[in-house]
Amino acid sequence: MNARSAVFCSILLLAAPTPAMSFSMLTSDGAWHEKITREALTETLERKSLDALAGKKSEPGAIGAPDLNAPFSDQAHCDNADYFNTSGYPQSEAEAEQKIDACRQYIFAQIENAVLAIEPLVNEGGKVVSSEYPSYISCTFVGDVKGRAKCNVLQYMGKAMHAAQDFYSHTNFVDKPGGCVAGVEDPPGLAREGAAPFLAAPTAPYPAGLVSGCFDKKSAASKLSGDSEETKGCNYSGGMRIKHAFLNKDQPDSPRGAVNGNFERAIAAAVAESKAKWAYFEGRVRAAYPGKRGEVMICAVKTDRAGSCK
Repeated sequence: MNARSAVFCSILLLAAPTPAMSFSMLTSDGAWHEKITREALTETLERKSLDALAGKKSEPGAIGAPDLNAPFSDQAHCDNADYFNTSGYPQSEAEAEQKIDACRQYIFAQIENAVLAIEPLVNEGGKVVSSEYPSYISCTFVGDVKGRAKCNVLQYMGKAMHAAQDFYSHTNFVDKPGGCVAGVEDPPGLAREGAAPFLAAPTAPYPAGLVSGCFDKKSAASKLSGDSEETKGCNYSGGMRIKHAFLNKDQPDSPRGAVNGNFERAIAAAVAESKAKWAYFEGRVRAAYPGKRGEVMICAVKTDRAGSCK
């Protein structure tokens, strides 16, 4: 083992569970969800519409809101689908697969919610309903409240795309291990590139060996609340589970993200996935509302000037 690998392994062993901010919505931490979304959709959404989805500065936008509204939801962040082939591991391979699939089903369910939510935005005659369009008062996503139709569509798409982006940060789909002896501290990676075929459809085949990390919700919650008492939710009598801290690529200097170009591959794959999910959404709108009405709906979500959608 070379010196860099030894340092990497030492970092892994010392790593402690931290609140799962995913790719982070915070400017101080890189605002990676915002950056990914902007890179994916800058040529698709106009400025104010993109600001509402991606967020800007201190405003989380629809893409960042799940970190505030559902910080400990496995489905919303593709967490707790860990498995390692060792005797006594507290979660089976089948259980881990079910949790990753639950995240996938959540993504597609949120897109379907967006397709339903868009209906009031455009009337049967193909005209945008002004009261359902945020012309003067911007959308609000913190608190997960429902509002005008366009805001609701962006909110559901933010949920779907947040989870889809987290898939690449929180699972081992894109990454390579860091060089430790294979184990829970440095589990095997699939080393794939680009958008995952697994996320292309709700029933696409499951990639063998796909896992995410165990996120200790109680410990993270106690830290957020200032409680000094921590739990050991990601440990068991036989040792440690594959932890979120070991596997995530939320930041370029995270243990797994800092080696083998893993962070960069996670970002590139998340950008490709975000483009794919928006294209999938548009296709579902056209299928649900064929003809002029569906086209005006898509236009109204993407543009800052509802009157320009004819």
